[in-house]
Amino acid sequence: LALAAFHLGNAAIVPLYGLAAVAGDQANGPSFVATTIVVAQGVMIIASLVAMRAAEARNYWPVLLASFLALPARGILAYALSGWWGVVPVQILDGIGAGLQRVAVPGMVARILNGTGRINLGQGAVITVQGIGASLSPALGGWVAQWIGYQSTFLVLGSFGLIAVAVWIGFKSAVKTY
Repeated sequence: LALAAFHLGNAAIVPLYGLAAVAGDQANGPSFVATTIVVAQGVMIIASLVAMRAAEARNYWPVLLASFLALPARGILAYALSGWWGVVPVQILDGIGAGLQRVAVPGMVARILNGTGRINLGQGAVITVQGIGASLSPALGGWVAQWIGYQSTFLVLGSFGLIAVAVWIGFKSAVKTY
């Protein structure tokens, strides 16, 4: 549930951020979107390395918590900074959230299902839940943007990170040791 909430808020930010910048005559669409992808991917590599170290030192629970916390901060930055001024900090937070999850989610599923012979089934179930959230995100984001505008939509989408944090903390005892 926490991962679905995170992806429901996270997936629409990049396309809406690009649309807002182009609509406001603050950026050229193709080069702006390319920059968002390059920044996020570069940071994702570094965040993945940090996630491996953090999981070894503690476990995956705080790594996922940190990934969820990146989304509300990202929503606030996207709200406050538009166009080229915000693309780097907004996408750094995207890379942090995604990079931490790229390591922690499969690692946690593997630990939880270790010895059951169902690790691939578990990975598929988790990826499906993430995909449902991510696939609904652009529809939700577009609808909210039509209703209240781009900038406020970033705050709404970022709030799904707070929902993910609440769910994650609420179920801490169930997954803390992983």
